[in-house]
Amino acid sequence: MADSDQSNSAPAASEEKPDINQLDVGVDVSRKEFEKISNNDPLIERMQPGVATGRYEVMVKEKKGFFGSAIPEKLPCCVAVLLCFFNCVVPGLGTLISAPFSLCAKDKTQKKKLRNFGVNLLAAFLQMVTTPLLLIGWLWSIMWAIEFLKPLKGDGFEFS
Repeated sequence: MADSDQSNSAPAASEEKPDINQLDVGVDVSRKEFEKISNNDPLIERMQPGVATGRYEVMVKEKKGFFGSAIPEKLPCCVAVLLCFFNCVVPGLGTLISAPFSLCAKDKTQKKKLRNFGVNLLAAFLQMVTTPLLLIGWLWSIMWAIEFLKPLKGDGFEFS
């Protein structure tokens, strides 16, 4: 009975604060830079010298280029999946069909909508034309198809 009582009670884990030289935060910061930041940041408590108790969050926003900025955003789920399928089967077809959807975008000026419509038509044409050339158009079309699905990820649509 005494043995079973000891096995059920787990030993209390002592929480030790990590040393800043051993932190893996994904951003390269020298010790001097970290101390300079941590001295000026009220969110980081300095309990012991060289020990960080706070946390930094880094947000990365993807910058899209000429063609990438013309991809219609927030398509309905079934339309995005269908366009993705078309782009994978017939390079440029999903892109061609998506061009009118760029005219329905919210928060964009009429000039920007027309530019995106033209860029989608140009991209569809180039995807179709460059497919015989080392399958570049087909690969580009697949990448474009994936871009149709990216906005759906936040709406409960999971990629596996």
